[in-house]
Amino acid sequence: MTLQEMDAFARSLDSSARVVPKDGSWLMKVIAFFLSPFNKRFMTDYAITIANKVYVPRSWEGRDLRRLLTHEVSGHVRQGRWCGLGIHPWVGMPVYWILYLLTLLPIYLAYFRYKFEVLSELKACRLDLLEGESAKLVREGLMRFVERITGKEYLFCWPRPLARWGANRSFDSLLKGFGAAYNA
Repeated sequence: MTLQEMDAFARSLDSSARVVPKDGSWLMKVIAFFLSPFNKRFMTDYAITIANKVYVPRSWEGRDLRRLLTHEVSGHVRQGRWCGLGIHPWVGMPVYWILYLLTLLPIYLAYFRYKFEVLSELKACRLDLLEGESAKLVREGLMRFVERITGKEYLFCWPRPLARWGANRSFDSLLKGFGAAYNA
């Protein structure tokens, strides 16, 4: 996908969404500086959403990023909008960031960071299922995602066993909407 195609896809999920290259953003460079002790690959291997803007590495142009954009836009942009009482993601950003970063320093206590990430990933899992991916493979991908967000790159947001349990329960609920074929 080109940057323009990414932007168009993001806007199809939420009309306010925008896709922006990370390398041209001074804000991303500042964030990368502060995250560098925990996450050296922030600028090259991660997308980040702030309000309605999804920042992606420019090197990702040419890839199919529909799944990632579904996670970022249908998940995080809409969560920001929800925190802003449905008005606009920018209105909700103060509440969103307080919840997301509320327990930044106490390890294993950042429940909302865990919850926001898993709920966003479930949006992407739903897309995978709609595109015909097997429930087993989608669940395995979700569990790999949980491993990552409960590690150092997300500052050990929530205890891994609880995160696995919660993500599995949420995935089981998602599967109920897909009928008996996926419940095997």
